[in-house]
Amino acid sequence: MKKLYTLISTVACLIGFNATTYAQQNALDFDNVDDQVIAPAGSALIANSTTISLTAWVYLRNPAPSFPDFDGLAGIRNNVDADFYLLHFSANSIEARFRNSTGTNFDVIGTGVQLNTWTHLALTYDGTTLSLFIDGLLDSSIPASGSITSATEDFYMGNLLFQTTNYWFNGKLDEVSLWNRALSDAEINCIYRNGVNVTDTDLKLLYDFNQGVAGGNNVAITTLPDLKQNINGSLFNFALTGLGSNWVAGKNNFITTN
Repeated sequence: MKKLYTLISTVACLIGFNATTYAQQNALDFDNVDDQVIAPAGSALIANSTTISLTAWVYLRNPAPSFPDFDGLAGIRNNVDADFYLLHFSANSIEARFRNSTGTNFDVIGTGVQLNTWTHLALTYDGTTLSLFIDGLLDSSIPASGSITSATEDFYMGNLLFQTTNYWFNGKLDEVSLWNRALSDAEINCIYRNGVNVTDTDLKLLYDFNQGVAGGNNVAITTLPDLKQNINGSLFNFALTGLGSNWVAGKNNFITTN
């Protein structure tokens, strides 16, 4: 049965999604103190849409996240009328939230994530359901409704704001993407195994974090290019030298074997 599922998902990936297989190179390490990347007004790319997706490879290190030291991973958050984000909620769980323009929030908690290893996360909203996927498989979902109308909220990586509190991230990020479409189960499994198809018209942001020299002197590289050429991210407060708070080695590749 497992082999059959793998075959079906592979066919769906190659035929239905046309993703391109490629190796990851670098990632970005966040120091849990003040490192962050900001793509200004990222919400403009999904404003008024009732279908949204967010994906990321994450490497979690915080053994006990809790207020005020939750770890913001990636997304949009103003705590009023525009939230769509992923957050390291406890040692082995992820909080994912969608808050619509009327201020109603919908939360899912994903469990079973591990520290000090690469994990793939995907959050989707299709107009009726908010779903969280972990390593290519559906983990949890709830009914949801509405849309985000604000076009001025920043897209954060490595931090999320709660009023005046920063939820700094302790770990590494790679391959972050934002979509103006609810990705299907097969598409998410395809991204987990093979990577993101940069030519997809519903893909609005894609950061591959392949800049710099891993662990080297990267002080001149303070921009995170968006491969869709919509909004580049700006790096803030990174040391950009050494083995932390810098460009570091990423996940070797997307292919997983069963």
